[in-house]
Amino acid sequence: MSKLENEFNNCKLINTINEANNDDLKVIDLNKPDITKIVLLKKEGAPFKEKEKIAKYFIKNNDKKPIYVESPIYGWILKYIPDDKKIILEPCKHETFYVKCCLKCGFKKTEEYDMINNDRFVANEFSYSKEKAESMEKKAIDTYLNKQKLILLLDLDNTIIHTYTSKLRLPDSQIKNLRDLYKTYFAKVPIKNEINRNDIILVKFRPFLKTFLKNIQNKYEIYIYTHGTKEYATGIIQYINLNFERDSLSTRRMLYRVVDKYGNPKIKSIKDVFPTQENMLLIIDDRINVWKESGGNFICIYPYKFFNENDELINE
Repeated sequence: MSKLENEFNNCKLINTINEANNDDLKVIDLNKPDITKIVLLKKEGAPFKEKEKIAKYFIKNNDKKPIYVESPIYGWILKYIPDDKKIILEPCKHETFYVKCCLKCGFKKTEEYDMINNDRFVANEFSYSKEKAESMEKKAIDTYLNKQKLILLLDLDNTIIHTYTSKLRLPDSQIKNLRDLYKTYFAKVPIKNEINRNDIILVKFRPFLKTFLKNIQNKYEIYIYTHGTKEYATGIIQYINLNFERDSLSTRRMLYRVVDKYGNPKIKSIKDVFPTQENMLLIIDDRINVWKESGGNFICIYPYKFFNENDELINE
């Protein structure tokens, strides 16, 4: 390699490091006279775990037995400089966790990690770094502004539907009678922690719900935010879409029950959807006491109730 080519590659390396904007870069220096050959086991940019083998090298007079290099961090190889025999590592920022696992490098977080990094943005089973959340938020906001739409956070129970859980195994004939009598839709929704059980959920849509959803979609992107479980919310949304226009609501824009370590439901917050923007959001819910925010962007709707728990047709 000529001197000019070497200087050019060094400039590219400096630019790469500057773009990373990370003071925690790790350098593995293998520039020793007795090392004859270095072989990377991971490509540049490919993530690996701490203590995972990322390279091997051979020394003079023993070129058949390799010595392995283990990574001191969770991350990836940012750059390998063969002339200097240096491997530059960039640590993973753990931008996105699914439950407890980083989606990029596989790092599994602990309670101690959560205590130190308590500014993360949490949405259902996912959690995001502050920088990642703000970047996602900006992208979503720009998309909605281009569509000239605002954002609606919509509750389910007693807001747009009323449900009743029948503990009985209703025969098909009785379900048909109930459907005809109440003009009601039904869904089988699994109840958490109860094995081999599918209770019948009787679902009654609030009057004019179909018209409401059809009209509101021209002006708002709808996010469902419920204290119900994931299975329950998914089942309800699927039945709304089945009986109304397709994709009236989306399970991709859905937040459901999150509990703390004591099993108590987490209070709802606008920041669970958009961490910094509030002026584009409208909330419709039948309960104001389950929200942190209760300002001018909150519409407290009268609770909708249809089923009577003492109805013999339901419980017989």
